[in-house]
Amino acid sequence: MIAGRRQPVVLEDGARNTLRPRAKAIVSAARKLFAEKGYFATRVEDIAAEARVAPATVYAVGGGKYGLLDQLVAMWQSSPAIAATLDELLRLDDPVLVLRVLSARTRQIREEYSDIIKTVLATAPNDQAVAATLDKVVGYYRGSINRVSQHLASLNALRPGADVQVRDGRSLVLFSASPACLPCMTIAAGHYDDAEKWLADEAIRALLFDVQ
Repeated sequence: MIAGRRQPVVLEDGARNTLRPRAKAIVSAARKLFAEKGYFATRVEDIAAEARVAPATVYAVGGGKYGLLDQLVAMWQSSPAIAATLDELLRLDDPVLVLRVLSARTRQIREEYSDIIKTVLATAPNDQAVAATLDKVVGYYRGSINRVSQHLASLNALRPGADVQVRDGRSLVLFSASPACLPCMTIAAGHYDDAEKWLADEAIRALLFDVQ
């Protein structure tokens, strides 16, 4: 953690239960304002006003702006859809279906958390702590996609020459599920159906053996 960042106060169970509605209001306010104004243009005072609490409460309960962004990233990364998707993909034995499901679940996560993803991507180049958070997220995605890539290779359906590329996680599959792929999931300003189909079709064409 960068020096000067305030950590949320650790509370006893009774105090935590009392403050939980306030904490939810603060996190919701931060999510709304970060999306509307950007991380740097949003002040703690703005979050406090939106959540109808004192600025000191934003620091005590949320840990300030960085603490709140960290909580939003944790919300995104702990989505049940992510773990369920990995489990589902590793059970499938049809490589075409693996890529179509991956594209569909990527679309689902983008639709639900696109505002948080955009905030992190826009903030990371100018904030060391947020950049470190983004690096961890990308590392998590890389590990998950490597598992899917190895599963595809085990199905023996990859095009000649694609095996090493996929096993190393540098394929279109990694591209499709990376946080940096957000623009490709928002083609034509919200045409998610088209983006999902395009992403799956391109992955299938590029990676799978003898699939048109």
